[in-house]
Amino acid sequence: MDKILVPVDFSSNSLNALDYALNLTKTLGSKLYVVHVAKGGFLKNANELPKHNAKKQMHRLKDKVKADFNETRAEFLIREGTFIEEMNKLIEEIDIELIIMGTVVKRKELKTIFFGSNTIDVIEKVNYPLMIIPDHFKFRPIEKILYATDYKFLGKYTLRPLKQIAIKFDAEVLLTSIVKDRDKKKYSKDEYKEQKREHKMFASVRHDFKRIYRSDIVKGINYYIDKKKDIDLITLIPRKHSVFEYFFKKSTTKVMALYPRLPVLVLHDT
Repeated sequence: MDKILVPVDFSSNSLNALDYALNLTKTLGSKLYVVHVAKGGFLKNANELPKHNAKKQMHRLKDKVKADFNETRAEFLIREGTFIEEMNKLIEEIDIELIIMGTVVKRKELKTIFFGSNTIDVIEKVNYPLMIIPDHFKFRPIEKILYATDYKFLGKYTLRPLKQIAIKFDAEVLLTSIVKDRDKKKYSKDEYKEQKREHKMFASVRHDFKRIYRSDIVKGINYYIDKKKDIDLITLIPRKHSVFEYFFKKSTTKVMALYPRLPVLVLHDT
């Protein structure tokens, strides 16, 4: 994973996400592209800065990053335009492999700092891996990753970012399925086939399969995380006709009624 994009608006939660990204790259060895999109949709509120102020803020941020993370490769950019358009342009221009964005958690619901639901827009309109970092969550080495699977067929490269992170951190991946029917003790033929395929996919990674019996998917995942207390990252795939699709509707509260205290890696099926 060579190139990571981190959008910032200089708020505390976006800077917290940047701090997470900087620590992450110590292990991944990636180059960071830190971008502020001025005007037209990055923050549709009073936090949006005129371009000349943004340049001053970015210059100070660059100096701080160089002082605190002097060995990290990082480039600092200011773009003008709408947030989604500029994100897509940068991804194509630079060949970005992962986006890391910050969030604000309030009342046990995850609401993004991009108050026009820009995080949801990124999920829906930017077809690239996205890591969402809750505010106040401080980086810790990734040792266990919960991957919520429904054992539906996935494209060859969909799980590549997850595997890359797991390999670099020597993390264990818990392939976790939520089963609503407690009487369903056996996998269907298709599920068993996909489980075997995922087992092969993760052959180079420490992994285990977990099955949780709960009537509600979100509650099931949260229950497991609370029980284990050692999960460092959640991975979801918001594809159509998936049991996880409803996480990523326009309601940001649903996106992360799913354990808002942990980072979430969103991967698109490709």
